[in-house]
Amino acid sequence: MKKLINDPFDAVDEMLVRARAAGVAWMVCVGTDLATSLAAIEIAGRHEDVYATVGLHPHDASKLGAQWSELEPLARDERVVGIGEAGFDLYYEHSPRDEQETAFRMQVRLGMEQSIGRRLMKGQHVRHRPIPQAVVFPYHRLQRTREIAALFPAESGK
Repeated sequence: MKKLINDPFDAVDEMLVRARAAGVAWMVCVGTDLATSLAAIEIAGRHEDVYATVGLHPHDASKLGAQWSELEPLARDERVVGIGEAGFDLYYEHSPRDEQETAFRMQVRLGMEQSIGRRLMKGQHVRHRPIPQAVVFPYHRLQRTREIAALFPAESGK
């Protein structure tokens, strides 16, 4: 899977043309922080077959305090189909584990809101590091937020 955000912004349209020519019916542009979430929505707004996610990658979990007030309302955009990329990176740990957990819980909670009802885009990088069983998920997958929240009873109201 090619990450669009790593390429010059003006190359996105060209990549989308190539994807369509290869038979790709629709695409999801994943936001990993405020800037990439805004870019994902902008790209999705220009292309009927592109959707967006908004959120914080585990590497950027330490930005939660500074970016959450602007990220949260983006989840309500009509082109947004998911929250994240949320999860844990216990290998590189660019953000401390406790901040990754806080950001993950906030994103799960946001996806669960009745007015939003978005799926969660999850990813984790745990190579040779222990991770709580409750947070072992398939890599880079949109999943129903309520399925995830059930693993965190305090978050799901159970």
